[in-house]
Amino acid sequence: MNTYNIKLKYKFVSDFVKVTWDFVLYGIEKSFFNNDFAIEYAISEVGKSNDSRPQVFEIASLFTGESINPYIEELVDREDINEDELKEKLLYVLLEWIFDNKEQFPNSLEMVERIYADFDYPVVISKIIGYMPPPLNENESNFGEEYLLTKWKEYLDEQQLRFGS
Repeated sequence: MNTYNIKLKYKFVSDFVKVTWDFVLYGIEKSFFNNDFAIEYAISEVGKSNDSRPQVFEIASLFTGESINPYIEELVDREDINEDELKEKLLYVLLEWIFDNKEQFPNSLEMVERIYADFDYPVVISKIIGYMPPPLNENESNFGEEYLLTKWKEYLDEQQLRFGS
């Protein structure tokens, strides 16, 4: 699923969305977060006194690179996980990160196309995929890179309203 082997940092993600333990576990399982992400989140939660469960203290006391298992499994009730929502939230922060860093990549729109495939072709981002036909109400001559970047930014703004921290 993580074609580009992108590892998102806790600080970046937490600036855009509310981080939860089920989201952390999902991001780790999909290889977009590493164990250090969970450790930083735990430290943040302990520092804010938001979560006093012993597993959070255990994770917060780990050193960089140490395993967060079995503590994280004990923090998440898998039956309550809404995987579709977690997937959409992860897609949003990933596309936000690429958009914010697009100058670093030769073709960020091609990256979006690969991510579109990695995430099983979500309709919500189909309007920013270059090989998809333009919407019926759009003049095809306007359907270029500027158009796609504008639609990308609109998507990010919509998702910020939905998932924003």
